[in-house]
Amino acid sequence: MLKIWKILEKVERKNLVILLFLIIFSVLFELLSIGLIIPFTSIVLTESSHFSSFFNNFEFLKNLNNTQLTLFVCFIILLVFLIKNLFLSFFYYFEGYFLNSTIHNTSSRIFSNIIKGKLVYNNEFHSSEIVNDLTKEVVMFGNFLSACTLILTEIPIIICLSLLVLFYETDIFLILFFITGISTLIYFIIVKDKIKIIGRLRKKNEEVKLKYLQEGLAGIKEIKIYEKESFFINKYREMSFKIAKNYYKFNFYSKFARLFFELIFILLVVVIIIFFTYKSVKPSDYLPFLTLLFVASFRIMPGLNRIVSSLQTYVYTKIAMETVYKKLSSEKNTKNIKENKVDRVDKIDIKDVFFKYKDKNYILKNFSKTINKGDILAISGKSGSGKSTLLDLITGFKIPNEGNIYFDDYNNNLQSKNFFKQISYVPQSIFLFDDSIKNNIIFNDIENFDEKKFQFSIKISKLDDLLNRLPDRENTHVGEIGKKISGGEKQRIGIARAVYKNPDILILDEATNALDSETEEQIFSELQKFVNKKKILIFVSHKEELLKYSNKTVQL
Repeated sequence: MLKIWKILEKVERKNLVILLFLIIFSVLFELLSIGLIIPFTSIVLTESSHFSSFFNNFEFLKNLNNTQLTLFVCFIILLVFLIKNLFLSFFYYFEGYFLNSTIHNTSSRIFSNIIKGKLVYNNEFHSSEIVNDLTKEVVMFGNFLSACTLILTEIPIIICLSLLVLFYETDIFLILFFITGISTLIYFIIVKDKIKIIGRLRKKNEEVKLKYLQEGLAGIKEIKIYEKESFFINKYREMSFKIAKNYYKFNFYSKFARLFFELIFILLVVVIIIFFTYKSVKPSDYLPFLTLLFVASFRIMPGLNRIVSSLQTYVYTKIAMETVYKKLSSEKNTKNIKENKVDRVDKIDIKDVFFKYKDKNYILKNFSKTINKGDILAISGKSGSGKSTLLDLITGFKIPNEGNIYFDDYNNNLQSKNFFKQISYVPQSIFLFDDSIKNNIIFNDIENFDEKKFQFSIKISKLDDLLNRLPDRENTHVGEIGKKISGGEKQRIGIARAVYKNPDILILDEATNALDSETEEQIFSELQKFVNKKKILIFVSHKEELLKYSNKTVQL
């Protein structure tokens, strides 16, 4: 419960407290509604009873005969059940609101953590794991919360009803307690570990299934060319079958619980009848109590079934709660990061930087370089020499093992988002969303759209020819991940986006390798003018002819 409390935000905690109070009132209503059964049956079945004497204590009930008293008690029972059901309707509505709003908010917070969090952290996880956490695991967390609320609701009701039975018949209570308590405990001990294993396998298989789905969609062209459709279909089908197997095993245990407690209920009825027969009690004497017991049992037995099913769900989905807790554990630290105010950057100072990937050799050793405003730095080298890694270190996407990178006097190792305000970055693979060319360039910032900056970015990126050929010009949609345009056109949109931001630092990671030489030269000529002693341009390229546009070079 402590972890759940930590996961929930302030409003959700408040709603949880309200829900707990509603649970208390629902227990009282359940107890009152069932507790009225004995006086009702006692009055109906016997001409005189101690309940009739009890009603005589009230002045307005003294003159009522047995028939009138029966009608009065019927009215009271009907009123209590009406109020109880109206209250429970509100309770179920509020419970549903609490659970679904918590699922929605938790999913949004995890996604926000991933997007706003450090890329170093995000790179530790496979994308299929992240997608699974945002979809399946958050829903399972909702099921976990639902199981907890159901347990908290049912246990007090069963305890109170059992105490009601204890009040009227101690011996019967002991029989009930012994049979149901021991059988429930034995059943749960038997299935607990099995369900826990099923829950962990479900999460693992869901992630692997998503991995094959993503790889199959991303590599559809290569899969067809190399005729590997069967491999991916079989792998996906295998994981899908394993997940289905996990679900039907869990569903079997959930449904078997009802059959188990139905058998226990019949056993209890037989034992109680034998008990009263053995004690030679007249049926008319124990009929009111037996009526209460039957009514209570019809509430207790399904309640026990729900408790056991909820405990099974609790065990099955606990891994999801642990996952959500882990994903949100860094949220507080992310919110408390102190941001340095960076209005502009005139110099990048890379000092004694060492970097290597885990269990690999150092890519950069004692690397130092100073880049001033107005510099154009060209980075070249063999594949795998660390060119893109150096760019990731400068942007703050990676942290050096040793050494520091300063923007003026500020340490960029802190990964402050204020540094990102001064950087434009064009990667090898351009990210485009399914919208117009214009919205991709301005990154959907329609509210702050600047026509002059937009036209300037079109000019530098040489998108004029493309827009002139399109009927809708800049309002043409690029399709999902830019499927409707060529690789070179994607790169030019990426460059236009970078220029539109008007940054102090412009970084290109082989951002023109899909362009023809003439267009590439034209763009670099424009970029040279764009820098014009006011900005810093850093680019990676294998092409010797582009080095002439730089005044500083790094060979890795």
